[in-house]
Amino acid sequence: MLGLGNPILTDDGVGIYVARAVAERGQQEGVSFAETSVGGLRLLDVIGGYERVII
Repeated sequence: MLGLGNPILTDDGVGIYVARAVAERGQQEGVSFAETSVGGLRLLDVIGGYERVII
């Protein structure tokens, strides 16, 4: 799961806060959690290599 956003800009950071909350509920096998503030084509560097990504 990828939390996308910018927590400095309050509501723009909601994706990051959701990813953190889900991660705190417990890890599941084969699921990883990450956060990023990048967008556009730079996002491809973050999601490359994964079979599925929930943003």
